Amino acid sequence: MRIAAAMALLGLAGCVDNASSPKAAPQSVIEVKIEPQGSVKADQAQRLSVLIAEEAQRRNTVARDEKLDGVVNASRAGDGLYLVTVIDVNNGKGKRLHRIVNESVQPKQQTLTDAAIANLAVSTVRKLTLWHMASGFAADEATGSIRSSGSEDVAALGPDDRIATVSIAAIMAVKPTFDIAIGPAPGDGAEALKAALQSELAKAAPSGDPSRYHVRGEVTVSSTETGDVGVAIRWQVAAPDGRPIGTVTQKRATAPSRIASYWGNLAKAAAEPAADGILEMLKPAPMLPGNAS
Repeated sequence: MRIAAAMALLGLAGCVDNASSPKAAPQSVIEVKIEPQGSVKADQAQRLSVLIAEEAQRRNTVARDEKLDGVVNASRAGDGLYLVTVIDVNNGKGKRLHRIVNESVQPKQQTLTDAAIANLAVSTVRKLTLWHMASGFAADEATGSIRSSGSEDVAALGPDDRIATVSIAAIMAVKPTFDIAIGPAPGDGAEALKAALQSELAKAAPSGDPSRYHVRGEVTVSSTETGDVGVAIRWQVAAPDGRPIGTVTQKRATAPSRIASYWGNLAKAAAEPAADGILEMLKPAPMLPGNAS
């Protein structure tokens, strides 16, 4: 899942079929439905829904006839996790009144944690409360809860589609990272090849992909009839989840002295085409005629 998937969440338009009873007490649990996307599991989205409802009840911030519909998505961003939720506040007639967006990068995390889910719930209800206060909702002196001054008045304010563009721009600038490991090789071949390939991939990799790919190199040396040695390098590339993507194979004949100690320019000469081949495999598949998926 990449940033494009997260940005696609902004197309969300919530709708409701059942309005809350006008006689329901303000302390009643608000109806919340959060759908999972990307790597988020269904039970995690359900937990977020429950926690938002409980936090809203605890704060007494639920206005009459409101329902929350939204989505939660997560994707890897370098060594962290990019997390985004888009939640719409709807009135009892199915009209969107407001949009709440939370997005952040969780450093040094690769999966959605219970703590992150709890923080999302608190942040969502806090933003809901602030919107209530700013848009004409008044405090009920008898209960301490918040009551609406009229759904049509609130709807006239229009939805809030604002999102923190600074951090999204930062995600768009993120390049993929590569976990490179190389098997035994003569001289400093393993170290030299790894450093050279890492450098080439860092320069040539496109922005906007926060994934971490796995590259495994294997070096084979054989003798030739001319007295040179044949050097074969096989690069196996895998997705962040370990799924094989493809293999790049390189072959070259060279003098034994060039690989006996320091590979130097030979490693650099191998790294550039290897990086090109690896990045070519990571490009999205082209859309075929008649295929709109």
